[in-house]
Amino acid sequence: MPNFSKNEIVLVRYPFSDLTNFKVRPAVVVNAPHISQDLFIVALTSKTQSLLSGEFILSEWQNAGLNIATAVKRGVFTIHENSF
Repeated sequence: MPNFSKNEIVLVRYPFSDLTNFKVRPAVVVNAPHISQDLFIVALTSKTQSLLSGEFILSEWQNAGLNIATAVKRGVFTIHENSF
């Protein structure tokens, strides 16, 4: 069973709205390990030009292991830790 930590960058399979396929995208874990095995994640994006209110570019994206400037998107999602 995987073990994820708060602030860890993970790759998540985001499904298309019609559920026919998915794209793998980075996200950051925003909760500490919990017995439920669900993770709260916030999506990340490399599209940093037109950010919405509340979205921001990570100041230390390179230290997080990301290859390019990355922004935090709005919205918190729940995913089971075995979904990776």
